[in-house]
Amino acid sequence: MRLVLLLLSCLLWVASSSVAQETDPPETEAEVKPRERERGRGKGKGRNRDMRPLIRPRQEVVNALESDPGKYGGTDFLSIHTASHSELAASAAAASGLPGIPDGGSGAAESEISRRQMDTIILLLQRLSDRLASLETIQNQRGERLDTVHYRLTRLELQAEERKSLLNELSTSIRHRMDTTDSERDRVGESLDELKTNIKTLEQQGTQLRTVVDSISTKEGREDTGTTPKLQAAMASLYGLHSMTQNLKQEVAEISQNMSALANITSQINQLQEGLVTKQYLKQSLNEMRSQRQSLSFSAPQPRARQGQSNKEPEDCWKILQKGKKKSGVYRIQPIYSTVPFFVYCDMETDGGGWTVIQRREDGAVDFLREWSDYKYGFGNLAGEFWLGNEQIHLLTNQHVSQLRIDIADFDQLEAHADYSAFAMGSELEGYSLKMLGQYTGDAGDSLRYHVGRRFSTIDVDNDAWPEANCARDHAGAWWYRACDTSNLNGRYLHGPVPPDHEYTGLYWYDFRGPLYSLWRSRMMIRRGGHVGEPIFKDLKQLQKSMTTPSPNMTEPRPTRRDEIPDPRGHPDEGFYNPEHDPYASYDYPYDPYG
Repeated sequence: MRLVLLLLSCLLWVASSSVAQETDPPETEAEVKPRERERGRGKGKGRNRDMRPLIRPRQEVVNALESDPGKYGGTDFLSIHTASHSELAASAAAASGLPGIPDGGSGAAESEISRRQMDTIILLLQRLSDRLASLETIQNQRGERLDTVHYRLTRLELQAEERKSLLNELSTSIRHRMDTTDSERDRVGESLDELKTNIKTLEQQGTQLRTVVDSISTKEGREDTGTTPKLQAAMASLYGLHSMTQNLKQEVAEISQNMSALANITSQINQLQEGLVTKQYLKQSLNEMRSQRQSLSFSAPQPRARQGQSNKEPEDCWKILQKGKKKSGVYRIQPIYSTVPFFVYCDMETDGGGWTVIQRREDGAVDFLREWSDYKYGFGNLAGEFWLGNEQIHLLTNQHVSQLRIDIADFDQLEAHADYSAFAMGSELEGYSLKMLGQYTGDAGDSLRYHVGRRFSTIDVDNDAWPEANCARDHAGAWWYRACDTSNLNGRYLHGPVPPDHEYTGLYWYDFRGPLYSLWRSRMMIRRGGHVGEPIFKDLKQLQKSMTTPSPNMTEPRPTRRDEIPDPRGHPDEGFYNPEHDPYASYDYPYDPYG
């Protein structure tokens, strides 16, 4: 601002001097000659002395700007304000459409033109000053935003480091306690072995003493006064050994109790160790934080268009069908609450089309025994076998009420399907739970009702209701396990009938060929337009009556074991399945962490 005021003062001085020269009357020759003689005496010093006040401030400003260009707005500001007065006057005259200032002449008209030019120059400089002030304000705001973002990023990094250090300390302490427990358990085992050997020795000695006492008591007529003290001493020692044996037995019982307590503590420590964060999950979380840090920008995020507004990408395959695309294949969609678009496979032929395929298995080329992160983001080939991803399925079922269709087939090419009028999956905070499942129709049987309300489980994240084991690890899959399942479409691809020791581990649907048969194909699809009308659960007797009617696609009897049908929940040690029992009713479990 000081530089702008300085330039304004210089321009006003130049303009006033030029106007004064034009308005003054012409000097006579007599007046000019003495002045020239005075100038000649000074040999040019007077002229330089008069111009020095004009040159020195401008040179000082240039030197100041070269030493600290950021103080006055950068190099662009320097180039603007170090321009000569003639260039500024010419640019102002060109902008206002007025002719330039003439070198000579006089008259009122020329003076008026000069004043107008100076007014235009002053107005332009004032505008330039206002714009420079606004630019400086914007630059200060951007600097404050940058400082805020850097502070938040630094805070996130510090929190991540603190959590990492806490987890490392916890893991180290647990490992140390486990090592201490193992060493104590070994010592207790050695002490028990020694005690057992001592007890056996004492029992042998007691048996020998009893034999001696019995032999002494059977001898009649040979007793005298000398043998009675010996017999009493032997009996006393025998009683002492008996009391010692009783004490040893009590100590052994206490040691066994301590051993059981140590075993319980060890099992609890193992469960805690399984629940600790893994190295892979920590790396993945750090990578996500880095990606979020890189994606931060100064502009406020614009919300995605809601329903009824125009989007860049269609929301699902139903929208693509409405646009006239009737060929099945891979398309790009973006649900309402998704920040980025992604690719899906759309089925435009089955039952009117518009289906978004979320799971497909047909040849066993892709391994479905994977961890939580793989099922979260999806895996496989959209042109073959794949799982779309729990996060994508949640986004698709969260924007509209969706219906679910499951198509299955065996190796005899016998096909069946199960339709559900409503289907929804929860978020990751809810464990990607099976939140809603509508009315069933179809010919495959309702083998998914048992899993309603359960969280999704994988081999590394156990969310089932079976505290003694892990259904995902034991049944070799990933599903909404309860305790454990009546369907396992993400199980192993085992090519048809399976031996009894692999029961429940294949790709199976309980009401279609049972758990001892691994299916050929399975496909899960969702489409908007779902609804929930009447309550799903009706009278228990009606459900039991419907269970007794065989499925039309059952070409062979159910797989049996010991002439009984196994429990559909997959419990190998809780008895066998009762035909009068409803497998889809609510069970009372001793422990349910998410009940």
